[in-house]
Amino acid sequence: MSISAETISTRALTMEDKLAMFGLLDAHFDGVSLPAFLHDLAEKTWVIVLRDRATGNLAGFSTLMLLETSVDGVAVTAVFSGDTIIARQYWGDPVIVKAWFKFILGFSESRPGERLYWFLISQGHRTYRLLPLYLNEFYPRRGTPTPPAEKRVLDTLALAKFPGEYDPATGVIRHAGAGQRLKRDLSEISTGRLKNQDIAFFAEMNPGHREGDELACIARLERGNYRKIAYRILNWGDGPGL
Repeated sequence: MSISAETISTRALTMEDKLAMFGLLDAHFDGVSLPAFLHDLAEKTWVIVLRDRATGNLAGFSTLMLLETSVDGVAVTAVFSGDTIIARQYWGDPVIVKAWFKFILGFSESRPGERLYWFLISQGHRTYRLLPLYLNEFYPRRGTPTPPAEKRVLDTLALAKFPGEYDPATGVIRHAGAGQRLKRDLSEISTGRLKNQDIAFFAEMNPGHREGDELACIARLERGNYRKIAYRILNWGDGPGL
């Protein structure tokens, strides 16, 4: 593997790290600004930092935020995924996926008995594809209506994180003003890719993705909800009961 991964508190980032992270963001998105990025980063709890093993240079990052709320009188804890960027020359390297699952599984096991969720927003089809690739149940997903209880969790999290921008009727977040948008070559979905049913579903659910709209998604964080590939990436066999 050409890159390494480390999950740290956002408070441990140096300004050099932050500027390098912004540089990666700017290379993949239009409509970004350093003040907005730093403000957004300050609210995050952790960050997975990827570095080139040979040079030590930043190769990518993924920010994470802890959200705690109550739904139907039950405490709910969610890990919200913010910006996730990997320099293009490292695309396909599984290090970030392995680091993410290692963190999530450790986090889940440190909070036994709690109702835990992954809260993800998808502006691009590549992000949404992580859900069917690694998880058994998640919402929204093709062919399966979102159960009312899960919809209430999704709406509660999205309305709290994006007040005035999240529409519960569509499940889409439309940012006020000129928000950051994926570069055109990253947001376009080719005819060939639309043959994938999950990608076609994403495009149907989030028709404004090219303009920066984001589809709000959730998945339960529990061992039985991860697909076999997640456990194989971690070299943990096929997982419990899978």
